[in-house]
Amino acid sequence: MTHAEGALEAAVPLGTPSLKGGDRGQVRPLRYDGGDEEVSPMGREQLEALKRILEQQLAAPDNVIVGSWSVRWDKDIKAFYFDKCEWGGYCEERPSVINLAGEVVDRGGPLFAE
Repeated sequence: MTHAEGALEAAVPLGTPSLKGGDRGQVRPLRYDGGDEEVSPMGREQLEALKRILEQQLAAPDNVIVGSWSVRWDKDIKAFYFDKCEWGGYCEERPSVINLAGEVVDRGGPLFAE
């Protein structure tokens, strides 16, 4: 067990959803949205793609990432979500979605019509 895992184990009470089955020592990433399924860590390929995407988007005058509160990797669709939700779950916009190739899959946008 690493030092960080030990610190997390000591800080998280038994039965907390971030510990598999409530067993101490079996630490897994906790989803920030409260979901219970496992998250997929980003590897080198994803981190390099994220760096390229950030550089491309910041160079574009009409980029879709400014205003994001968090970036989430989705292993199933192999894309990054640039969430516009504030911590606590309040959202007025759906997230922008960009795949590993840097293509904008969804520009995001308002959830509510004005």
